[in-house]
Amino acid sequence: MQRNRRILFAKLGRFSYINDAVIAQLTRTVPGHDLVVADVKDMVKRSYLSLFYNLLAEFALFGPSVFRTRGERHAFFFRTPFMFRRLNQLLVEQYASLAPIWTSSCKPRACSARASPVRR
Repeated sequence: MQRNRRILFAKLGRFSYINDAVIAQLTRTVPGHDLVVADVKDMVKRSYLSLFYNLLAEFALFGPSVFRTRGERHAFFFRTPFMFRRLNQLLVEQYASLAPIWTSSCKPRACSARASPVRR
């Protein structure tokens, strides 16, 4: 018996109904695949050291004006190279054991389970 392939959908919190619509569309468009939803905001909240280092990176990149309001701080929080690398690390740590059964690619418009050809 062959196991279903999996699609990892990384989302940033629950800020709108768009994530729910994308999840519904993926389950409809790619039948026979299990959808694994990873909320990167929750992953970061569990890593206090990463939060601290990213605040330092945010200050270095965008300056002290970022810390004027909570909204400004939040708007730039996930835009630092440090956070991008750290989220990649966290996703790999948590989901790498499932790697042999991941779908190779998901095109944004077609959500095809086939690998797209490399164009140069």
